[in-house]
Amino acid sequence: IALHLDAAGDVKAAFDAWLKASRSATARSGLAEARTHLLRAEALLSVWAEGEDRRSKGLDLQFAFGELSLIANGHAASETGAAFARARDLSIALDLTSGAIKATAGLWLHHFVRGELDRAADIAKDALSLTYHLPDPTVSGVGLVLDGVVDYHRGDFTAAAQSFQRAWERFRNHDEAGQDHFDVQDGRVSLLNCFAETLMCLGEIDRAVALQREASLIAEAFGEPYTHAHNLGSRCYVASFEGGSSGNDTALEEDAGRLRKLGETYGFPFYIALGDVFYGRAMARQGRVSEAVTRFEQGLAGHRELGAALDVPLFMAWYGEALGHTDIAGGLQVLDDALVLQAKNGQGWTDSELLRIRAGLLASAGQAREAGTVLRSAMRVATRQSAPFLALRCGLDLAERLRETDKPGEGRALLTRLYAPFANQTETVLTARVRASLDSLRAIANQPMVEA
Repeated sequence: IALHLDAAGDVKAAFDAWLKASRSATARSGLAEARTHLLRAEALLSVWAEGEDRRSKGLDLQFAFGELSLIANGHAASETGAAFARARDLSIALDLTSGAIKATAGLWLHHFVRGELDRAADIAKDALSLTYHLPDPTVSGVGLVLDGVVDYHRGDFTAAAQSFQRAWERFRNHDEAGQDHFDVQDGRVSLLNCFAETLMCLGEIDRAVALQREASLIAEAFGEPYTHAHNLGSRCYVASFEGGSSGNDTALEEDAGRLRKLGETYGFPFYIALGDVFYGRAMARQGRVSEAVTRFEQGLAGHRELGAALDVPLFMAWYGEALGHTDIAGGLQVLDDALVLQAKNGQGWTDSELLRIRAGLLASAGQAREAGTVLRSAMRVATRQSAPFLALRCGLDLAERLRETDKPGEGRALLTRLYAPFANQTETVLTARVRASLDSLRAIANQPMVEA
C-alpha cells in the first residue's frame, strides 16, 4: 500500500502507510525492514510543506526512530537518545504535553542505562513536574516511577519504595498503564518489578514475591517479547541476590538462558548481553568457574559495545569473584576497578555487595583481618541504607569469618539478630542458607569441651 501511495505522489497518505508498515515490521522483529520503511517516510517528510501538520508528523517519526533504535541498538545508543531529544523539542514546540512526557521518559531511559544517574535524576524531576497533577492515573504515575528508579539505584530504598507505592496506587487498576512511556507494553510490569527489587532489599520478602509474581502474570498475558525479556531480567536480578524461593536452585540458569534466547530470537542486543551476565552468575554459583568467566567476559563486552554502563560495577564484581577462584590478584584488581566506577557513577544500591565480594577475595588471599574489616564496613553501608536483606548477605559471610577465627558464638549472635525479621517470611535461597548456618553454629556451641 505504501509503495502504491508513494508512486502516486500522495505524500501524506504514503507517509502514514510507511509509518504503519514500520510498526508492523517492528512487531514481528523485522528491525532492518522497519528502519527502511522509516527512512522512506523521512524522505517524504522532507518534501512536505512547512506547517504544524508537518511538525506533528515529524514528531511521530522521531518517536518511531527512538522506539526502533531502543530495541535494535539498545537504550544507551546515541541514536536512541538523539531521537527522543528531537521528539521532546518538537513536543514542546507543538505544546503537546503527552508528547513531551513520552519523549522525556525515553530520554530518561537513555541516560539511565548509560549509568548517568545525575542526568537521569534531573530528567525524572522534569517528568514528575509534567505528570504528577494530570487527571489520567495511567500517566500521572510515570514521573513517580522514574524518580523511584533513580532513588533505588542510588541506594535510597525507602524513598524509592514510597514513590513506587504512590505510582502503584495510580497504575494498579489500569491495563497497559504507562504503555506510551516505558520500553514495555504495560508499565505495570516495570513498576512491579522495580518495586519488588526494592522491597527485597528492605527485607519485605513476602510483598516482593507477590509483586514479582503479579508482574510475571501480566507479562505472560501480553506475550509481547520485549516485555517478557524485561520481566525475565528482573527475575534474574532477584535470583542473583538469592532472593528467589528456596528449593529452586536452577531458576537463575533457566531464566538467564531464556532471556538470552529471547534476545537472539528477536534481536534485542541489550538482553543478549544481560543474559550472558546472569548465565555467568548461575555458572559461578554452581562452581563451573571457567564457563562463568567466559560468559561474564561476553556480557561485559556486550555492555561496552552498547555503551550501557548501568550496573556494570556489579557485573564486574561478579566477574572478579569468579576470576578469583583461579587468579586472586586478578579478581581483586577487577573489584578495585569496579569500586572506582561505582564511586564515579553514584550507583549506591550495590555498595555493600561489592564490598562483600571484595572481602571474600581478601579472605581467599589470606588477609582474614582485612576481610573482616571490609565485611563490617559492608554491613554498615547496608544498615545505613535500611536494607536488612543486603545486611544479612554480609552478615552470613562475617559469621563464617568469625567461625574460622574461633568466635562462633559471636557469629551466631550476629546472624540470629539479622535473621529475626525474616524468620516468619517466605524462605529464600539466602534465608535457607542462613538458617543452615545457624543450625551449624548452634551445634558447635552444644559440643562438649574436650579436656586437654
